[in-house]
Amino acid sequence: MERNWDDVFKIGQLLETQTVAGTGAEVDGTGVDMGHCRNGALIVAAGVFDAGTTVSIMIQTSADNGVDDAWADVLATPYTILTAGDQVFGQEELLYLKRYVRAQYTITNGKDAILGLGCIGWAAPVRPIA
Repeated sequence: MERNWDDVFKIGQLLETQTVAGTGAEVDGTGVDMGHCRNGALIVAAGVFDAGTTVSIMIQTSADNGVDDAWADVLATPYTILTAGDQVFGQEELLYLKRYVRAQYTITNGKDAILGLGCIGWAAPVRPIA
C-alpha cells in the first residue's frame, strides 16, 4: 500500500531560520497545529557554527497544545548536531503525532547556531520514510 498524498498533508514551521543564542537551557518552541496528521518528518536546516557547539532537538506532541494534555516526546532520543563548520540538512521520522507539534531544543551555553526547523505531516498509516 502506498501513501495517498492527496489525504491530509501539512507543513508546519517549528522555528524560523535564524541565529539562536545558546544558553545551555531547554527552550520550548510554540505549538504548531498539524491538523489530523498522524506521522511526519522533522526537517532540520543548520548553518555553519563554531567548534564546541552542540544542538540538541526534541520534538514533542500534544492533543490540545499542552492545556490539559501534557507535551510528550516523539523521538526516542534527541536529534543532535555536533558537526562544527558545516551546514547540515537532515530529517528525522516522526510517528504517532497528536494535533500539535513543537520543538524543544538546547544549544551549548555561550554559542550561537543558525537553525531552522520544519515539520511535514501526513494522515497515512505508519510507514518508514526511507
